[in-house]
Amino acid sequence: MEQPERDRRSDPRRGIVVRVGLALTATGVMSAALDRRALAGAVTDLPLAVGFGLAIVLTLLATLRRPPPGAMVLGLGAVAVVLTLAAIELRGAPLIALAYVVCAALVMRYTAAHLRPLVVGAVALWTPALWLVAPSGALDMISLPLRLAALVALGATLVAVADPRRAHPSVRLRWAGYGVLAIAIVGASMARTQVVGPAFALNDLIALAAALALAVLARVPMRHAARELAMVAIALVAYTALALAYLSGTGYGADAVAAQHRAAEHLLAGQDPYAVFDLHEALARFGLDPQLATHLTDGSVLRTYSYPALSFLAVAPFVWLGLDDIRWISFGVVLLIAVLAAQHLRPAWRPFALALVIGNEAIARQAIIAGVDPLWALLVLGAWITRRRTWLPAVLLGLALADRQPAWFVFPFVIAATL
Repeated sequence: MEQPERDRRSDPRRGIVVRVGLALTATGVMSAALDRRALAGAVTDLPLAVGFGLAIVLTLLATLRRPPPGAMVLGLGAVAVVLTLAAIELRGAPLIALAYVVCAALVMRYTAAHLRPLVVGAVALWTPALWLVAPSGALDMISLPLRLAALVALGATLVAVADPRRAHPSVRLRWAGYGVLAIAIVGASMARTQVVGPAFALNDLIALAAALALAVLARVPMRHAARELAMVAIALVAYTALALAYLSGTGYGADAVAAQHRAAEHLLAGQDPYAVFDLHEALARFGLDPQLATHLTDGSVLRTYSYPALSFLAVAPFVWLGLDDIRWISFGVVLLIAVLAAQHLRPAWRPFALALVIGNEAIARQAIIAGVDPLWALLVLGAWITRRRTWLPAVLLGLALADRQPAWFVFPFVIAATL
C-alpha cells in the first residue's frame, strides 16, 4: 500500500496544483497588503514590505517544478501574517484574522490532499477578509449585494473543493476554478470602493451576478464549449465594468502615464520627444501635482523622457484619433494578456489564469488606475507563446525591449528557457 502513496506524492499533476495554489496565494497576499495600505491611509510601509516579501517568496516557490513539502503551510502562514498585521495597524480584531486562518485549516483537514493548495489559494485571494479584521465601521463601505457576493464566492469555492462526494478530477477542478474566479471578481470589486468611493454602484450588482452565475455555471450540465465561452464572458464583462468605474472615477495620477501621453503629442506635432520633452510641463498639461515627478538620488527631479521609443509610438495612433485617456489602452493590453494566457492553457486551468489577473491588485492599481504601460509584458508573453517559431519570438522580444525597461530583466530568462 505504500508504493501507490509514493506515486501519488510524486504525481506531476499534483505538483501543478501546488504551483497554482502558490501563485494564487502570492497574488492574494500581495493584494491584501495593498488593500490594507489603502484602508489604513498609507500609514506605514512596513506591513506592505512584509506582504510583498512573502508574495515574492511564494512566487519563487511556484516557479519550481516540484515545490518543497510544506510550501502551502508557508502560504497559509503568510495569509495569517498579512491579515494580523492589517488588524493591528487598523486597530481592528487580530483574533478574527487568526480565526479565519484556523477555519481555513479545518476546511483543509476535510479536503482531499491534492486539492488543499487550492483551499489556501482561495482563502488568500478572498481579500474581503480585510474588512472582517478591520474596525466594524469599515464594513459600512460595502453594499449589501457586495457582501452577499463575497459570501457566495467563498462558500461556493470551499464547498466545491471540500465536497466529500466522488467526482471526476476534471469536474472537481472546474468547480474550484469557477469559484476562485468568482472570488477574484468580488475581491477586485471590494477594492474598487477604496478608489472611487463606497457608494452603491452597478458594479456591486455585477459582482453578485457574476458570483451566482459562476456557481451555477460550474455545475449545470451543458456543452463544454458553451460553458467555457460563458465563463470567459462573465469574467471579461465584470472586469470591464471595474475598469470603467476606475477610469471614469479617476484621472491621471502618475508621471509615467502623463509622460507617455505628452511624448505622443510631441511626436504627432512633428517634434522629437527626446529633445523637447519636459516632465514639469507634461504634468502641468494634465493638471498633476509637480511633486509626482520622479526624484533622483541627489534630490534633483528627472525632467527628460526616460522610456524607450515604442512606449509613445504605440499610443500615438490612439492619441491622433482623439483618445484623451490612454489608460484605456493599458486596460485593453491587460485584457489581452489574460485572454491569451487562458487560451494557451488546458480548459481546467483557464479560470485560474483569469483569476490571477482580475484578482491582482498590483495590476489594477499600476496598469489600469495609474496607467503604467504593460505592453512590454504582452510582447514578452507573445514571444513565449511563439517560442517554437523561427523569427517571430525574436521580433516580439525585441519590441518588448523597445517599449519598457522591465523587459530587460525578463530577457535573459526567456532566452535561457528557449535555447
